[in-house]
Amino acid sequence: MSSLTPTELRSRWDAMITDLKAHPSVKIVKAELNPPMREDQALEVAKRLGLAPTADLRAFLALCDGMSLSWTIEGVAGYYGGMIAIPSFGTLDDPDEWPCGPDALENPLSAYGVDFEEAQGNVVPFDFFQRTKDEIEIAAMLPRGDALDVFVSEDQTACLEDSALVSFGEYIALLLRSFGSPIARKALQLGSSNTDAERASQVIPGILTRTYSLDALIELVRSEPHNGQVRDFFRGPAEE
Repeated sequence: MSSLTPTELRSRWDAMITDLKAHPSVKIVKAELNPPMREDQALEVAKRLGLAPTADLRAFLALCDGMSLSWTIEGVAGYYGGMIAIPSFGTLDDPDEWPCGPDALENPLSAYGVDFEEAQGNVVPFDFFQRTKDEIEIAAMLPRGDALDVFVSEDQTACLEDSALVSFGEYIALLLRSFGSPIARKALQLGSSNTDAERASQVIPGILTRTYSLDALIELVRSEPHNGQVRDFFRGPAEE
């Protein structure tokens, strides 16, 4: 995947919000972009957090230093159709500022050949999202040399056995393509790819390139799908 630019990211964000506002079954609870970071600030923050300052990370921070989106579906109580809660990167090394408690990463973690026992020193949670109003899940950045990957937690213990890795740019693109759908992250978790540096695109072909219709995502939430339905939905052929 080629690197995204701040202009392209902004265009995708605006298009996503326009589609959400136009849908009669959608109620937008929140949709905000934080002010961007200067390049020197982004490099300083990446260094402090121990993150590779990849082009996609710098492009994201040049667009915004944090992104918030939540929307619900008419007639579906207790569920979010979409949620993104990326706080300022300047707060990511302070668990007291996380939207969820530090216990989200309290258990020793190991996957992909990396020992996460000292979680806050190796893993940086950055997207805190909910499918239901009772459970907070996380996506976290995993520095890997000159690369920056992302994994998605299964639950608040952040067990990684069934999570697939994607690059930071792939993850942000998926968020904007799927209207912030927590189910999209669930599809990444269904990769069952507990293999060093394996990409979600290798285990769920098409998930990182397919365009998902808002109507189809809403129907998927309404159906309260089992894992198999989620897997089939995200593995389906690209829509015309």
